[in-house]
Amino acid sequence: MADILRNPMISEESFKVEIIKTGVQNYDNGPDFRNAVLKINHIQQMGDVEFHINLNDWFRHGHDDDERYNNVILHCLWQVPDNIPQRLKRRCCHLVLSKQLRISYSKWYHLMQESEKNRELLNSSFNESPQLSEDVLKALATRRFLRKVDRFYSWLNFFSFDDLLMIAIAESLGYSKNKFPFRQLLWQIPPSTIYSHISIGNRSPTNIFIYYAIRANFLSSKKLKFHNMSGSYWDYHSSVLIKDYLARGYLPIIQLKDWYFSRIRPANNPIIRLASLSQILFEYQYPSFLEKVLSISMNRLPLNQYSATLLSFLRLELNQNLLLFLKNVFNLKHIPLYTIGKTRVTQIIINSILPILYLWAVRNQNEGFSQYIQWVYENLPSSEDNIILRRIKRSIKDPRMLKMLNDSAYIQQGLIEYFSIKQARQPDFSSIVSPKRKR
Repeated sequence: MADILRNPMISEESFKVEIIKTGVQNYDNGPDFRNAVLKINHIQQMGDVEFHINLNDWFRHGHDDDERYNNVILHCLWQVPDNIPQRLKRRCCHLVLSKQLRISYSKWYHLMQESEKNRELLNSSFNESPQLSEDVLKALATRRFLRKVDRFYSWLNFFSFDDLLMIAIAESLGYSKNKFPFRQLLWQIPPSTIYSHISIGNRSPTNIFIYYAIRANFLSSKKLKFHNMSGSYWDYHSSVLIKDYLARGYLPIIQLKDWYFSRIRPANNPIIRLASLSQILFEYQYPSFLEKVLSISMNRLPLNQYSATLLSFLRLELNQNLLLFLKNVFNLKHIPLYTIGKTRVTQIIINSILPILYLWAVRNQNEGFSQYIQWVYENLPSSEDNIILRRIKRSIKDPRMLKMLNDSAYIQQGLIEYFSIKQARQPDFSSIVSPKRKR
């Protein structure tokens, strides 16, 4: 669970401890995590991390004389130690995790019980039975959701919640083919940056699109040679704006070869998706999109009303000037009138909005709100298109399970998680939750 612990945390040596990168979990002998990046007492360090219930485990396990533990920079404990030997204090910093909880002990204990229950359920189901049950799929769906939460939590080291949500939406707009370049584009130029580059008086859906299109390499030199033309290709304002952006050094940051244009549906053309994003960014300058979503989410509306409201937030009409610009400059013939289709909105809700709202709730210790977000996730209707549904239905024989798969996005997420594990070719599914390693 992301953000259960305070940030920064305070060690037994009274040092501030911040996690920059968790490092790589070690399933063999040696420290539990290798090559973690931490900021300890305001100094960034790279090293290993070891976990124990109590301090004496360090000595009982023989770590004190084991050279494999020479690079441990953080020793995490659960129980408060009576006294830490000076020689051990000189080796590494000590952090008592039970003193760092952002949530109550009872809430933490409940989360651990649920995690253990899911681990046992998944272990027995995957190792003993080839049949997928409803409980297994729900456990997998929960696992998938929490993985998304953890992923976005790591991004909070670099972005505000406002920017984080728009980066996640941009990634979803890229679909499977173009999610990486979209994420990279917004990662380097988040909305807070672009708003500082374009003055309020000059902001429009078209101007925001032109800025991002230049940075995305969609307005290449081949296109720019027409910048002196008037009429259907470039109007005067666009020509002046492009010259100004280039003069200010706003050059491409992504190579054109990194974008996919072939073998995708016409409406999924990344140029069109970027136009949709530009429309959304223009619409939600103030209040931000996050503020709008939070304001409606806090009301804890019935599911149908809540989904319809989020749909209205994201499914906007494309500006007419922007439509003309796309047609004239890029010669696009199949341009949708709205920013996002209804099915894609539901997928954005699942993959972006709900995980980030849940993370926001945990960060602000709003347990009731986090429970509402979980409830929404577990009760959303179907979110996948028919092509994907037909593909995953082939593995389901139970008529009741098929009906649930048709109706429930929650069950669909569980099955998608199941297939992602299979594709990874993990021989032992017990490792997906809490793998045990030998000492």
